[in-house]
Amino acid sequence: MSARIHKKRKGSELSGFEALCVAHQITCYPFVFQAVVCLDRFGFFKVLDEAEDGLTLGEFCSRLELNDYAVRVLLEVASRFHILLKEGNKYKLSKIAYFLLHDEMVRVNLNFAEDVCYRGLFALPESLKLERPVGLKKLGPWSDVYRGLKFLPPDIQKSWFDFDHFYSDQSTHEAIKILCRRNPKRICDIGGNTGKFEIACCKALENTLITVLDLPEQCEIINRNVAEAGFADRVVTVPFDLLSSLPFPEINADSWWISQVLDCFSEAQVKMILNGISKKLGAEDRLYILEPLIGNQPFETGDQCLSAFSLYFSAIATGKSRFFSKDDILNLITDSGLEAEEIIDGLGTGHSLIVCKKNKK
Repeated sequence: MSARIHKKRKGSELSGFEALCVAHQITCYPFVFQAVVCLDRFGFFKVLDEAEDGLTLGEFCSRLELNDYAVRVLLEVASRFHILLKEGNKYKLSKIAYFLLHDEMVRVNLNFAEDVCYRGLFALPESLKLERPVGLKKLGPWSDVYRGLKFLPPDIQKSWFDFDHFYSDQSTHEAIKILCRRNPKRICDIGGNTGKFEIACCKALENTLITVLDLPEQCEIINRNVAEAGFADRVVTVPFDLLSSLPFPEINADSWWISQVLDCFSEAQVKMILNGISKKLGAEDRLYILEPLIGNQPFETGDQCLSAFSLYFSAIATGKSRFFSKDDILNLITDSGLEAEEIIDGLGTGHSLIVCKKNKK
């Protein structure tokens, strides 16, 4: 191996040799990821978690009913990348493997990356050039992923909704408490997904009525879930495509809610949506935007994850959307005739709630 090694120039910058090592590791990451998926789904982590003294190669073979070759190559990768610890002829869980097995967020991200994203990301270059989700064809023949959610195979559908709900559930319950401060009488939810927000609001706000704008296929799901929860008399769905040329339906609402929706659209489309809402707002009405924002996470790893998962939107979801930074979203709000009245950070795993009012200027 020949390479020109540069000396370390800054306190926070890697040395030349360290940078070279990281560059080599990056070339291995696709293989390591697939190895981790195999280790998890074949049951390596689970049987190790149950074995206090670790397991030998032969014991893996017998317990998992795998051949010697399969076990050997996976253990080699796992030990070299510190996923498993090798002590003599036995292997044990490392802290990394422990979290891969037990941490809910890690598992949600792992399954989403493997089941929903991995094959579609092969089409990332073409998707970026065309601004179209070319990788979506690996899942189905739709123009965007949202139109095909109810048609996805059950395992892929579960991974998609687990990912979406894990982040929204934790932040939404905290955000609803903030929404309740103004005691809203009528709420309009843009993009109701499965109706979880509606059900939580009906429980928290005794007499509030809710209107939901979403695609027809999502409205079917929302209606079913809301009815099962006993709130069909307080929730109305209106099938509506936010990207249609039609004006917003005539809706009477004092509070507008849009959670984890704007990252599904391009900047131009976000402006169009926010402009449509702005025209409906009265002086005392408020718009609540709940989003995870890049650069606004409590830890650097969170920002890294958001940046990486933005490529899901590029290759699979829409071809044009992404996770926004705080500056990005605030600029879009201002450009749409709105004003950010209050920003509450740190909800759930790292969401921000932006409370907006109509700009009087």
